[in-house]
Amino acid sequence: LEAVEAGASYQRLNERHLAVHLALVGLSGSPRLVAMAEQLVSELRVALAQIDRTRRNAHDQADTHVALVRLLEDDDIDGASAFLEKHLADAADSIIEALALD
Repeated sequence: LEAVEAGASYQRLNERHLAVHLALVGLSGSPRLVAMAEQLVSELRVALAQIDRTRRNAHDQADTHVALVRLLEDDDIDGASAFLEKHLADAADSIIEALALD
């Protein structure tokens, strides 16, 4: 959220966005899972750059991450899990639509 308020570039916001997801995977404590997530993030950078050019929604992503962190801070694991599932499903839909893969 600080990056949004500071007027960070979309590229910087996307880097922060992906860092949040890697941090969540890191909570698993599994080096293998983290390595897989890092590989996926590398591939997602290209897709997110394309979406950025068409959607310019990096600011919206920061807001969703704040909501997710609040659920985690409140120990609402079920709510956070449901929120994250929807967030990832919506992201997949956006990527497919923006890249005209459907």
